[in-house]
Amino acid sequence: MTSAAVATGSPLWSLAVWEEDREEEGVLPTIWIQGNSVRWPRGKNIERKLAEMCAPDCNWDTFPLVKVKFQSGMYQNASIIECFTFQLLFRPLQGSR
Repeated sequence: MTSAAVATGSPLWSLAVWEEDREEEGVLPTIWIQGNSVRWPRGKNIERKLAEMCAPDCNWDTFPLVKVKFQSGMYQNASIIECFTFQLLFRPLQGSR
């Protein structure tokens, strides 16, 4: 966890949308959002880097940020919003045939 995020009280986690080959959406450490870009680690151990909230380094990929949908101090809050958004988008319409 970054001491800067804790010291300033800024949200630690963001539900963001970014552009790779197509739009991607996910919960990531807010420090992975830099200006209008999302930084994403290469290779293995992405889950570990996510859990440890590693700071991006120069070897990480950079993708255009589309938008930040939600921010929270807790991963679970951002993850719940992501699941809720997914259910709203992909649930069958009531009464449709």
